[in-house]
Amino acid sequence: MRSQKNSLDFQFVGALSLELEEIVVTGEEALRVADALTSTSLKILQLVSDKRLDISTIAKKLDLSEPYISDQVRTLEDSKLIKVGYERGKRGIRKLCELAVGRIIIVIKPSAGQKAHVSK
Repeated sequence: MRSQKNSLDFQFVGALSLELEEIVVTGEEALRVADALTSTSLKILQLVSDKRLDISTIAKKLDLSEPYISDQVRTLEDSKLIKVGYERGKRGIRKLCELAVGRIIIVIKPSAGQKAHVSK
């Protein structure tokens, strides 16, 4: 069962959630994370919250092209929102994606001295 989520604070509940960390982002990091959070990228995060999926599977489930999904995954990976790994497939190497964070907090107006941090 997954909890409700919105674009500023989303939490995934399930087997993977025990291993996931929370990130708090401010300043330039907040802008980078916010830019990464499109409707497609949120759908990708939801899909990989349950299990590791490869690019082809994600593309099929979302009815989108593999190059587009690959680009979205790269953006999410650069933002440290997902982790990727590689595994042998039937026809080459598969790029597998999994959720890296369980919660994102974007701080609009940080208090004095507050910086981005990652917590477990």
